[in-house]
Parts: sequence; structure tokens; C-alpha cells
Amino acid sequence: MRIILGLALLLAMQTSGQENWQAVRELPSGTEIRLLQEGQVKPLLAVLEEATDEVLRVAVKKQQLSIDRAEVRRIEARRKGAKPTTRTETIPSTDGKGPVPGSEIPGPIPPGRGPSGSIATTVAFGGKGKFETVYTKPKQ
Repeated sequence: MRIILGLALLLAMQTSGQENWQAVRELPSGTEIRLLQEGQVKPLLAVLEEATDEVLRVAVKKQQLSIDRAEVRRIEARRKGAKPTTRTETIPSTDGKGPVPGSEIPGPIPPGRGPSGSIATTVAFGGKGKFETVYTKPKQ
């Protein structure tokens, strides 16, 4: 009975590794990845060019590398960032120099007094997305 459970567990681990690698193959070309290779401590930042069943082709700075799948411990991919958003906010004046907009009856503006308040515009860029683990080599 233990042998059957052990074989089932081994088969499940191999299958999950295949499914993980399928996720790597489905990443679009040009995706920024962080790659951890066997025997390395520091991950490699690269841009994915192509992933096949046996080889991962990436661009690092101005050079291209082909890395065997057996040498890959983990791959993390960065999703594309969000589009920029703009928010405009009108802040009424409460400094006593002028009325708070909307607090008076509309009419002609007396001499020497003008509209008061300020407008602030904020532009926020989504920036780069976070790295998400796409592939982890199954333990053997």
C-alpha cells in the first residue's frame, strides 16, 4: 500500500512540474523575468524571448542566453503595470480671505475679491507590477 502511495505522490510531483513549465511556455515574448539557476544564489534579471520543452531563451542586457530547463530552479514573471490615472481635486479656501465656493448667493463679484480656492492634479503611474512565481522545479 505504501508503495502505491509513494508512486502516486511521485507521479503527482512530476505532473505538477510539467504544468508549471506549461505556464512558462505561455508567457508572452518580452516578459520581464527573474530566473534562479541551479547552484546560483543571486537571481538573473532577463527578458523572455522563447521557452521550449527543453530550453529557455532570454536576453540579458545586450546578450542572448540559452538555459537548459534542467538548470532552472525557479522563474518569476513581472506582469505589466497599470495605465496611468489622473485625479483632479478642488479644495475650497477656508483662510478667511474669501468665501467658500458655493456659500454665497451667485451674483456679481465685488471689486477686489475674486474666486478663492485651489486645484490640485495628481498623476499616478502604475509602475512595474510585482514578480509572481510561475515555475518552481519539483523536488526530487
